[in-house]
Amino acid sequence: MSDTVLDIGYKLSDEVGLPRYANLIGNQDQNARRISTSISDGLLIDAFRDRDWEMLRKPASIPVDSAASDSGTYPLPTDFDRIINDTIWDEVNYNKVRGPVDLREWQEFEKGFAQLAGLELVCRIQGDQTNNVKVMVFYPDDSTVTTVSLWYISNKCVISSGGTLKTSISADDDTFLIPSDVVRAASKWRLLRSLGMSFQDERLEYSSLLDDLSANDSGAKKIHTNRMVKYDIANIPEVGFG
Repeated sequence: MSDTVLDIGYKLSDEVGLPRYANLIGNQDQNARRISTSISDGLLIDAFRDRDWEMLRKPASIPVDSAASDSGTYPLPTDFDRIINDTIWDEVNYNKVRGPVDLREWQEFEKGFAQLAGLELVCRIQGDQTNNVKVMVFYPDDSTVTTVSLWYISNKCVISSGGTLKTSISADDDTFLIPSDVVRAASKWRLLRSLGMSFQDERLEYSSLLDDLSANDSGAKKIHTNRMVKYDIANIPEVGFG
């Protein structure tokens, strides 16, 4: 089971020579605040940003109907943080969606003379300042009716004691979807730095632990040294041929 915020706080206190605090969240003691801030920053600035953890990966489907869309924009999930590249797919036409492209390439499609061959859609993620959310837009944007599927990283990496997912720490008994060992390692070097102590070795330890745990987070496909290996992805039973 994942360590709670307070569990990590106890371990950090023991490791750096501070007293154990009965509570961290809301505690006005200067060192207690240093510990809670280090845990929050270690989670959200380091561990959450440094890897696309399997427990944070989620699928989404976007119904695209250009004729029915007033603005040509399509909202992303409310917990969307970042896209997992090369996972965007046109489910109706069975084609990969090109993108997300940058603004330069998007301008070429929208304003230039570029011609899009075949049925391939192009997409871009952009900000909707009015609603303070990110949205997806597609080219061509006329007479397009399909469903686009994708995978993304959710920004909800904290779990309350009641099992509710949330975006930040707000209680001592909160736990994490990210491995707590990584959170503690990131928190430790940040706490040492806030105390004016040497932290470079601990920062390297965090990086090493991050590499080890993320490498085994979801497994990996086989690497073939023989370039002639055939990759057969068909899942067809070898029966019933006459």
